[in-house]
Amino acid sequence: MTALEFKKFFEERISRLPPMEEEDCLDTPHQFLKMITDYMSECSDPIVGHFEMESRGIKYDGYFLDEDEKEFHVLSLIYFDDPVNVDESSRSKAFEEARQGALNFIKAGLKGKSSVSTETEIGEHIQEMMDDLSNGYKTILDFFSNVDLHIDSLSSSSTFEKTEIPFEFYDAPQIYETIKAEENKGLVIQFKNQYKHPILAIKIAQNSDFDVYLASISGEMLASVYRDNKS
Repeated sequence: MTALEFKKFFEERISRLPPMEEEDCLDTPHQFLKMITDYMSECSDPIVGHFEMESRGIKYDGYFLDEDEKEFHVLSLIYFDDPVNVDESSRSKAFEEARQGALNFIKAGLKGKSSVSTETEIGEHIQEMMDDLSNGYKTILDFFSNVDLHIDSLSSSSTFEKTEIPFEFYDAPQIYETIKAEENKGLVIQFKNQYKHPILAIKIAQNSDFDVYLASISGEMLASVYRDNKS
């Protein structure tokens, strides 16, 4: 897909997000981030927003806990208002700024102490990270972007005081595939269970990737399927 096609795809999916309370409203970049975390099953109740403390070089876009894997995920967003016209220099600069800002936040938590007041939102997040680290959680830095980041050219981790901080990447191509995979799950219709009517089908073609069947259903049942599965 082209950058323009990714842009249109993401805009259409963002438009499907349910309305938010006024006090919880997000700007467009963070609506994009909220959209993809909603599609990721491992993201349990993510905190999403713009968090920055310029004096400490801290900048990140949220976090969530994966309690099953005992992981503390810090979210860093690399978002371009005009994703169609992004050159390699702009991409690299944006990644480095996002990487450093998020790592400064993680390092504050790994130090086990912080001069950031816990009365601030960032301070509360650092304290929560410290609490989870003491419970054996591993910290992972997740990068999200609405462009192709050319992931193969980027570093895959960082180390601070002998602690490795792995990076995970979700750029435009990966996010597109994640969304399509989740949406396609909803296309599986159990006719026998949902409509009490099994479908008789004849196999008409087969190859290594898929089988093709020919089946017929009544107009009444087809109308029910459309009605029950409207997006």
